[in-house]
Amino acid sequence: MTNAAGDTASRSVTVTVRQALGPGTVTLVRRNASGALEPAAGIAVHRSDASSGAFLETLTSDAAGRVDFGDPGSARSTYSVVRPGPAGRTVVVSFVAVPAGALTLRLDRLPDVPDQVSSIEAAVSPSSWGAAVILPSTGLLALDENHTLAIDRGDLPDDGRVTLLGQTGGGELGPVRCGLLLDVPLPAAGSSVTIPLDQDGAGVVVNS
Repeated sequence: MTNAAGDTASRSVTVTVRQALGPGTVTLVRRNASGALEPAAGIAVHRSDASSGAFLETLTSDAAGRVDFGDPGSARSTYSVVRPGPAGRTVVVSFVAVPAGALTLRLDRLPDVPDQVSSIEAAVSPSSWGAAVILPSTGLLALDENHTLAIDRGDLPDDGRVTLLGQTGGGELGPVRCGLLLDVPLPAAGSSVTIPLDQDGAGVVVNS
């Protein structure tokens, strides 16, 4: 830059350009051990033709959890995520005929991140034979004598809080009675919780 007196000065400016994700970009994320979302690297993603089902190509997610298929060349594509499953098995999850555009997929059940986040003993009060304890968000059901609930990462809502439903009765067991622990912080592993059966079962509606 030069002023009216002829003095010259220079300035260095750093410009950062953020490139928008392309229409064929798939980003994979998962919850880490602390519950925060992080990129899921090293996961294979297949792309197939949405109309014919013909296989087109496979890419593996990078350190940012991304695969970039570039311009898919069609309005829709089918993506199949190949991830490790329990007992050394492989699990394939397909997303069929997805419209073109950047896509983010969440994968919680991966073997190198501890899957179980808590295991609790859930009792009902008053104690009743044949009672059940249910995690309504996933339908997870505990019917054993101690009502043990092993809660996995994939069972948790995004806010990490849980609702527990206790239920007894019905048929030969008498009138249905229910109780709720509504939207409580995830109980610590090994802890015990008690659900009061203080409601008529016909009046309980749970939206999860």
